[in-house]
Amino acid sequence: MAKPLKIRLTDGPDLSDELVLELWALRRRYVSLARTESEDQAYFRKFVSADDSIVASFHGSDGKLGGFFTIAQRPVDHAGRRGILLYSKYFYFDKAYRGHYKTLIAPWLILPRVFRRHGLRHLYFVTTAFPQSYVSLARSTGNVRALHDAKTTPWERQALHEFAGHYFGRDWQFERGVVINQNVADSESLARSEEAQALTANFERLNPQWRQGQSLPIIFPVDWTTISHSIKRTLRRAAR
Repeated sequence: MAKPLKIRLTDGPDLSDELVLELWALRRRYVSLARTESEDQAYFRKFVSADDSIVASFHGSDGKLGGFFTIAQRPVDHAGRRGILLYSKYFYFDKAYRGHYKTLIAPWLILPRVFRRHGLRHLYFVTTAFPQSYVSLARSTGNVRALHDAKTTPWERQALHEFAGHYFGRDWQFERGVVINQNVADSESLARSEEAQALTANFERLNPQWRQGQSLPIIFPVDWTTISHSIKRTLRRAAR
């Protein structure tokens, strides 16, 4: 049975200093830093507290932080299509809460805030991934695409380019479709199921040098395929 977990949504400018430090400390347990702790903490604070940021934090029955993810919002208008990119830069959970069904519910709770701010647009989630997060998102949505995936549309390729160029600047390597100089999560683990192994193999094909700090920008549309797959998976997890 899933452990009790409470979702709290907070706009970036409204984050308390105490919560920012809690969020950073949880993340710090799972990454090797590419900069000093003080530099990383300053960068983290600036990003999560930005005007376009929303933070979903997850708290146990005792109020203790068990995980969180962030969403930054970036509109993209291209080839007559108006979209909004929802960027989940940080996504960290303690092991006891990984795979909890409420982590699949929370992104949908954010959408009303997005629509109030930007109006009705086509929705896309974007992020950069290492193997574990790539496999998790691919299994949760059934619809993840990278720059060099055959199923990625021209609009999605342009959106990935705008997203990665804006947030990563010179670290974005367009020709290879990867971002360099990134922190590698310490918790990367081997895939076990056949599905996870197949997804890991595809990730390795797209980003074979991930161990050197190269992450893979990915995108998935919030369409019926994504929604139906996510609902089915959420119901299965909740039942377990």
